[in-house]
Amino acid sequence: MDVQKLILARREIEKEISSLNKKLGDFNKELKNINQLIFKNCEHNWIKDYNYYTYDERHYRCTICNMIKN
Repeated sequence: MDVQKLILARREIEKEISSLNKKLGDFNKELKNINQLIFKNCEHNWIKDYNYYTYDERHYRCTICNMIKN
C-alpha cells in the first residue's frame, strides 16, 4: 500500500469525524432548546413513576410530554 494514499484517507476520515461531531453538537443544542420549550409550555400532569426508580429515588413523570422532574 502507498503511504501517501493512507495519509490522505486518514485526513479525509478525520475531517468527516470533525464534521459529524459538530453536527452532533448542533443537534444536542437544538434538542435541549426543544426540551426547554416543551417543559415551559406543557400543561403537565405529574404522576409518580414507579417503573424505573428505586423507592428513595422515585421521580415524577408527566403523562403528556413524558418529561421527568424530581
